[in-house]
Amino acid sequence: MTSGYPDYTKKVYDTGPAAGEGVKIAAYLDHWNGSVGTAAATVTLAATGVALLIENTHAAQNILVSFDAGTTWKTLNPNDTLSVDTSMSSFQIKGSAAATTYEILAGRV
Repeated sequence: MTSGYPDYTKKVYDTGPAAGEGVKIAAYLDHWNGSVGTAAATVTLAATGVALLIENTHAAQNILVSFDAGTTWKTLNPNDTLSVDTSMSSFQIKGSAAATTYEILAGRV
């Protein structure tokens, strides 16, 4: 019998030197709550992540996220989330105004 809820277990393929040889499942979950202004800040993960969830928790301001050192930015409107499978160890984040709040969950092996 199922609960009717989707399976939120993330299974991510290894993208390292032996790509495709195994499946990695996030064994640990790191959690941050914070706020940021209009200057870009680097978020450094505890280890190379395999799953990432970023939520804009502000009611009126946007969060901007960059995975290429600030060349391009993904905009998260108020209360939006971004979920990606990844093998990164850091990224940049900034707000559309001062004190823009966010929440981050990062799964790692």
